[in-house]
Amino acid sequence: MDESKIEIPLPNEVTAYSANLFKWELGSDLVDGTAVLTNFRVLFSPLDTKCNQPPYNAMIPYGNIDKVSSGNTTRGSKIYYYTELTLREFASIKFLSETKSEEFEKFKEEIAKIAFPLSHKRLHPAFSYKEDHKSNGWDIFDTVAEYKRMGIPNDLWRVSSVNLTFS
Repeated sequence: MDESKIEIPLPNEVTAYSANLFKWELGSDLVDGTAVLTNFRVLFSPLDTKCNQPPYNAMIPYGNIDKVSSGNTTRGSKIYYYTELTLREFASIKFLSETKSEEFEKFKEEIAKIAFPLSHKRLHPAFSYKEDHKSNGWDIFDTVAEYKRMGIPNDLWRVSSVNLTFS
């Protein structure tokens, strides 16, 4: 699988599932490509650049997905199995496969699990973001030095270390 074409630039974004050689219905064209599910969005990178559309990576945040459905359809004499994402702005995106493989079924299940976490007793992807804080906030500046710099008299107060460990 050629995941080198798909950038995952968001902090803490990890690949949850990836599948190769799906088709994306783009108007009247079928575009071969790689679909990657991260913990925040669905990414699709086309492998075929011969279609009439310019090649670009599709990025669909899970919050935009309103419904996930599947079925089969015909295009010419071929039967395709599809997973259709209906977005909140009423757009529809179809991922097609010529065979109803386990990989394609797992793709549909994983999208549904991540896009609708409450239905699958999971946390929303936004709660999985955990920023690594380099400081605890109290070390940003020296309070006593700042009070001296501002010229605040300290004859009526003093700095205490009583709650230094918050225990």
